[in-house]
Amino acid sequence: MTDKTSVYFASSVGNSRENQEDNALIANGRILSREEVLYISQSRQTYELAYECNLEDNLIIAVSDGMGGHASGEVASAMSVGYLAENSRRIFDPASITKEALKGEISKLNRYVVESAREREELHGMGATLCGFVRKNGELYGFNVGDSRLYSYRGEELEQLSVDHTEGQRLLGLGLLSKEECEKFPRRKNLYRYIGYNGELVADAFKIEKSAYTTKLLLCTDGLTDVLSDEEMTEIFKTNQDIKQIGKILIERALGRNAGYGDNITLILIEF
Repeated sequence: MTDKTSVYFASSVGNSRENQEDNALIANGRILSREEVLYISQSRQTYELAYECNLEDNLIIAVSDGMGGHASGEVASAMSVGYLAENSRRIFDPASITKEALKGEISKLNRYVVESAREREELHGMGATLCGFVRKNGELYGFNVGDSRLYSYRGEELEQLSVDHTEGQRLLGLGLLSKEECEKFPRRKNLYRYIGYNGELVADAFKIEKSAYTTKLLLCTDGLTDVLSDEEMTEIFKTNQDIKQIGKILIERALGRNAGYGDNITLILIEF
């Protein structure tokens, strides 16, 4: 353990997308600006940032994958992480973070995005995933809506902490599909929970237990996990210590996997 928390962020538009619709709350209220999103889209280059935060600092870190195409997905992801940044003081105001408080905040965020979409015709149907964690007083809580993911790596084990809110994962969890059947299921990627859902949204929120091991957390959009297996990512973690190097290899490997196709890719790595 050190007295610092290292944070590494990387994002790419991918191989076939015209627009970058991902966004992120990187640390300390920092989200991607409109200019940075345009740079990622137009340059076709991986955009990187690195931070160090004091271990005792309160933190909210998150990734969001926009849905709806063109500007609307970009707006939904920016609104999602922007809401958390703008309301972080209120989120941290109670003496301790609770799962129910986190769920309540994400429910408020969802209503805000739904109302915004109703007011502007060009934003009708927009939505976004949201996955992240909050740290206060040394305690960690994760949250998730959609299929962006939160992983922990400690003791040479990579574990997915979040659960995908997809039809494939739902049927797999119910035992109605095998893993092999799920991979061939046409609607496996359809989301049943997401920011922008026109109804009462209940997010997942969970405590991340402390460990005797040094912990690395990985937040990522599905542009990464659709092309890299958990086993392949585990091997990359095992053979590299530095989070910047891990992040670079993950992005490069994902971009090289399908040269003619590829979704936006965004990841954040944090080491405690």
